[in-house]
Amino acid sequence: HAERISNEGVMRRDKYGKSFRATSSMQNGTADISATILGRSVKVEVKIGNDRQSEAQEEYQRQIENARGYYIVAKDFDSFLTWFLGKMEVIKAKKGGGNEEK
Repeated sequence: HAERISNEGVMRRDKYGKSFRATSSMQNGTADISATILGRSVKVEVKIGNDRQSEAQEEYQRQIENARGYYIVAKDFDSFLTWFLGKMEVIKAKKGGGNEEK
């Protein structure tokens, strides 16, 4: 299972009709894609070109990895797919062994 996470606020109007952006109530730094694969949490942050992680995204990554989840900053599909297939093989090989690799 995987889903796209949007942490953007939404445009609203105040009682006078003036537009403003209401901030999201989600955790800052949340990854773009959240998945559960073979029982493991997998988070994917998509960065294109010169995009870099914010401090909040780096902190979120630490939280996920400390909880034994997987986190990747995907800059292109091919490198993501190589990473993903490798991690899935590790998970399958270790499934049920209690010594899952981080």
